[in-house]
Amino acid sequence: MLCSLPPPPLRRSFASLWFLSTTTPSIYSLVGSLNQVPVAAIGMIAFSVPWTTTNLLSIGVGATAAVLFAYAKSKQ
Repeated sequence: MLCSLPPPPLRRSFASLWFLSTTTPSIYSLVGSLNQVPVAAIGMIAFSVPWTTTNLLSIGVGATAAVLFAYAKSKQ
């Protein structure tokens, strides 16, 4: 029996629309930008980028922002 799911790009669109309907646009934007923190760390490993203080500090600031955001939202 074949599954009747829409193609992956449409599934992503439906998921984005559902998430946007349950939250505010600013939170949606913030979550999208916080997604880049693990991507940056994985990219440094995958492409053998030097682990400089600036790189690590940038990733640390992003990770701290994510933790503070989650904490603040849990207190609301």
